[in-house]
Amino acid sequence: MPTVTDPLHPERIRELLLRLQASVSSISGREAALTRTHAAGVLAAKRHSTARREAGEAAHGARQRDLQAQSEAEHDNMVRKYDARRSWMNRAAQAAQSGLSRRVRAEKDRQVGMRQAQTMRSKEEAKELWERSRQDHREFAQGIAADFEETAAAARGAVKVVRSFQPLFSLMLRKGKFVKGEAADTSKDRETLRKESQQRLAEATEQLGSLRRNPLAGFFRFVPLTALLVVIGGAFGYMIYSAPDRAAKLAELKPMLLVALLAPIGLHLLSALLLLPSVRRMSITLQSSRNLGAAAAAVSEAKVTALGESLKREVAQQSEGLSETLRGSEEIGQEVMQSGRRKIEAQVARLPAKAEALHQRNLGYVTAWTEHTAAELDAEYAAEVAARDAEYAAGVAAADAARQQGLDALLVEWVEQVKPVHSELLGLAAQAEARFPGWDESWIGTWAPPETAERALPFGKLHVLMKQLAGGMPESAIFTLDGPAEFDIPLALGFPDRGSVMLEGDATAAAATINEIVLRVLTTHPAGRAIFTLIDPVGLGKDFAGLMHLGDYEETLIHGRIWTQTTQIEERLAEINEHIEKVIQMYLRNEYATLDEYNEQAGTVAEKQRFVVVSGFPAAFSDTASKRLLSIATSGARCGVYLLVHRDPRQQVDPALADALEKACLRLVPHNDHYRLVSMPAGADQTVLSAPPKGDLETALVHRLGQASVDSNRVEVPFSHISPPESEWWTSSTGDELRVPIGRSGAKKFQMLALGKGTRQHALIAGKTGSGKSTLFHVMITNLALHCSPDEVEFYLVDFKKGVEFKCYGSRRLPHARVVAIESDREFGLSVLQRVDDELRRRGELFRKAGVQDVAGYRKASGQPLPRTLLMIDEFQEIFTEDDSVAQSASLLLDRIVRQGRAFGIHVILGSQTLGGAYTLARATIGQMVVRIALQCNEADAYLIMDDDNPAPRLLTRPGEGIYNDNAGALAANSPFQTVWLAEDDRNAMLDRVTALAAERGRKPAAPVVFEGNAPADLDANLELAGLLAERPQSRPAEIKAWLGEPNAIKGPTEAVFGRRSGSHMLLVGQSDERVATLLEVASFSLAAGLPADGGRFVILDGSNASKRLAASLPQDVKVVGPAGVADAIGELAAELAKRSAGESDGPEIFVVIHGMQKFKKLRQEDDFLFSMDDGPSGPNPSKVLADIASEGGPLGIHIIAGVDTWNNVSRWLPRKVMAEFEMRVLFQMSANDSANLIDSPAAGSLGLHRALLYNEAHGTTETFRPYADPEGDWWAKAAEQLKAGALEATG
Repeated sequence: MPTVTDPLHPERIRELLLRLQASVSSISGREAALTRTHAAGVLAAKRHSTARREAGEAAHGARQRDLQAQSEAEHDNMVRKYDARRSWMNRAAQAAQSGLSRRVRAEKDRQVGMRQAQTMRSKEEAKELWERSRQDHREFAQGIAADFEETAAAARGAVKVVRSFQPLFSLMLRKGKFVKGEAADTSKDRETLRKESQQRLAEATEQLGSLRRNPLAGFFRFVPLTALLVVIGGAFGYMIYSAPDRAAKLAELKPMLLVALLAPIGLHLLSALLLLPSVRRMSITLQSSRNLGAAAAAVSEAKVTALGESLKREVAQQSEGLSETLRGSEEIGQEVMQSGRRKIEAQVARLPAKAEALHQRNLGYVTAWTEHTAAELDAEYAAEVAARDAEYAAGVAAADAARQQGLDALLVEWVEQVKPVHSELLGLAAQAEARFPGWDESWIGTWAPPETAERALPFGKLHVLMKQLAGGMPESAIFTLDGPAEFDIPLALGFPDRGSVMLEGDATAAAATINEIVLRVLTTHPAGRAIFTLIDPVGLGKDFAGLMHLGDYEETLIHGRIWTQTTQIEERLAEINEHIEKVIQMYLRNEYATLDEYNEQAGTVAEKQRFVVVSGFPAAFSDTASKRLLSIATSGARCGVYLLVHRDPRQQVDPALADALEKACLRLVPHNDHYRLVSMPAGADQTVLSAPPKGDLETALVHRLGQASVDSNRVEVPFSHISPPESEWWTSSTGDELRVPIGRSGAKKFQMLALGKGTRQHALIAGKTGSGKSTLFHVMITNLALHCSPDEVEFYLVDFKKGVEFKCYGSRRLPHARVVAIESDREFGLSVLQRVDDELRRRGELFRKAGVQDVAGYRKASGQPLPRTLLMIDEFQEIFTEDDSVAQSASLLLDRIVRQGRAFGIHVILGSQTLGGAYTLARATIGQMVVRIALQCNEADAYLIMDDDNPAPRLLTRPGEGIYNDNAGALAANSPFQTVWLAEDDRNAMLDRVTALAAERGRKPAAPVVFEGNAPADLDANLELAGLLAERPQSRPAEIKAWLGEPNAIKGPTEAVFGRRSGSHMLLVGQSDERVATLLEVASFSLAAGLPADGGRFVILDGSNASKRLAASLPQDVKVVGPAGVADAIGELAAELAKRSAGESDGPEIFVVIHGMQKFKKLRQEDDFLFSMDDGPSGPNPSKVLADIASEGGPLGIHIIAGVDTWNNVSRWLPRKVMAEFEMRVLFQMSANDSANLIDSPAAGSLGLHRALLYNEAHGTTETFRPYADPEGDWWAKAAEQLKAGALEATG
């Protein structure tokens, strides 16, 4: 269980209550025991004193009577002793005479016995010494035998080593044959000889080790000579037996057989000779050890024999001394007899007087003893009385002291254990009130979401009765409290282990409490960090209807709605179980015990707490739902999932589920008129539940909570967490691998994008709208641009989405960018793939010439930089939306790039909202993209981007949350992460700094190919036109280019090339007069820029007077006419055409530019104009002249550039024969039928706003392009100034 730190946590409160209960109960019980012990002690002291007094008096009287009787008996005894002594003296004198002879005989016998005993002891000592010597010799002999066994073992070991050379070596080693060992010096003691023997044995053991290491001995030890001979013989025998002619084969192989047999025999004999010195040295050493051991045994045997002889001589000497003792004792006896008789006679004369004096003295002793003992008895009795009284007083005092000591000790415990806990419990109410104020309008108005979640959440009170809790209170007045013994403490949920509650009984009361808890949870958690799943199958949501306002602000707060149906309940609980799976498998793993621990480390990527609110359980709960609820109850708290359950006790619940709920939840059951908390001890289990706010107050609070939760589902990890410091920009190398952090993985680690090693070469990204896919692309690009220089990585960026995500990389000229496409067309996307494919082929040639296999090898071999190429396509499926040549070509190119690019440092990252649908990349190609990054997506896409058994992405819930998998979607390789947030301003600032860094390091400013599909082309980007304006041509070129716009391909600007050939005319068809007029102006200006001042003429037929700006800008001869002057102008052109046809003139190029041909009625072809060859009286027919110029003017340098609004007008003004002369046709958006009429293709029917088609009938090509927009500002003025200045220089 996690450590409980919040004082309001229910486990902490329960711990305090149990401590209070145990302490008070223990102190009360021990105080009662002290009282009982004190009373028993006083009573025992009194009883003991009385018993001692009675016993003392009886004992004193008995002792006095005994003393008198003893005194009288002693006096009588003294008299009897005196009489007995007189009789004894007479008998003693007689007995002394008769006993003297006995004493003499006894003395003689004593002396003889002492001599005999001494002799016997000497024999026993000699025998014992002999046995000890024999035993010592036997032990020594056994040691010698053990040494001999070791010697034999060494010999056997040596024999095993040289077993192929028996029996000679065996006799030498085992028997000592043919060798002579060291002779033993028997003058030495046995221990010295044995030590020398053991030294020789140790030497032999060392020699045995050397012998074992000898390669010859080792070889023949494991490969006996006989085995070699058998193998050789068998081999030759097999060859002979296998031969068709065995006799001939035998004759052929006989010499070889002899050599083969003699060779090992010779080697064996040579090895024996080489081993002989070593074996002989070891044999000598072993034999020396045997000789020395035998000598030591002989020396020991000789020593024992000598000791035996010495002991025999000592015993014989002792026997001779005994005989001498017997002869001397008779003489001593006679002398003793005479001396004794004289002594006895002298003593008998003195004894009577001495006996009388002794008798009188003894009687005096008896009298004195009697008097003295009587006095002692009296003093002893007095002392016993005093001691008895003192003992009684001491007993009473000891009982009093023991009781007081016990009370003092209990008081210390009371002060140290009871009062602090009691005070802490008393203070909890104030803490709860301060941290969780009551619901009132002023507090709701000032409430703001907290930064961190509370770990305890009160929702009522517990009423504590200390006397009932502890089973009694101490009676002594010294046990005081600092507050009442009956008080209230907060009833709270505690996270994570006690964050669930289950209420039984009345549904209305339970719903009120659950509403209170829900509102408390929302007000004590950071905004959006607590979300709820509401289940109410009985009340159909009426009890929680007020919470539905939260969904108006943030739908995730309440999981969309209140769920009432069985299938809905199953689905919601399944989702919760999936969430628990995700938390366990993706976040906790083996690193964190609970989600709270993970969240502490995760910071901004902390996971939300989830609360499952159930009313009326188990109503509408199927077996499936019950099992899922069991899983939640078992594992939910660890994963931040908690239960707020109202249970209907009238309905049966599966015992296992009921048990799990009781373990997981604080269980409140009805008791009289209140609820009782089952887990709390009696005396502290009565509850008073808090009431939620009502009416307008509740509504105001819910709206306040909802407003604070808006957009709370968004998690932003700053980009600065993974970006390198500026001092480390451009320091990373991609030689071995392209590796860059893209987000946070778990609480502490970075998630790295790693491409270029093994099979990890390409990446596939899937995520629905709003999942953070675009942000992930920006993070990859920007962080790679910071880590790596343009020599390490380059980008091809294609975005098919309707947005401008990649525009910043083109507008800020990111030095790493080679192509930047925004709102790309399918054709341009194909062009990018072709460019990358060309790069793949180019690198293939470079690698082949350098003889290398990879980027690192090429860099090392050539010394030249070669960046890794990163092709990044967002919404790549757009290129496959039509089953046409573009999709087919793109599929082939992508497959080739994916399969072959890995070898050349070319990597592909594809992104899409979904991988489903009929048109997509081939699964085989997707299978090559091992790195998979899944953001929020549906279950179907989860299986598509990952493996078939890996639906983990379906559990992702917030933008930027993803799963990184570098094993083709295998479940075991899932790595959850949170993409960092990169604000647009921060990104642009870093891109500007990267561009500046490139300039600082002397890099030429990059000019990436930028395709901005959502905008018209910019004429400023036309470098060829800029070059012509800077340096004008000196002569008329053979072909003149009219630039129209930027192509949907990686190539130069779209151009219409005019030369002196048939069909060199251009027709522009579009309903937007403005766009057609702009394109006519731009085309005319570019044509003028490609000609010298005298090399061209422009005749502009303008029905709207819109060509003044163009006319003023051109240095060539320009004539602008309206509908009224068209006949004259056409007449002049007819005359010029006639001259040139006749060869009379070869003037400059003439461009007839017609703005809005439909406005010039005179140019409309009559039905019979092709059949009338007469011009008529009014001059040339303008329509006929126009037809003549179209058919004949091209080779003569007269070209028509006409703009028409619709196909209908084209068909009316230009019959098909005339229109066929316009080999170059520009089509803006129109119907598919009109497009088919103009270019035999409906392609123009699918053009967008800023798109046009250039159709070249002569070449059979159709090119989609973005027409140039009308340049803004003073571009025309500056361009005209450059054009005219260049013309003056050319003519000057």
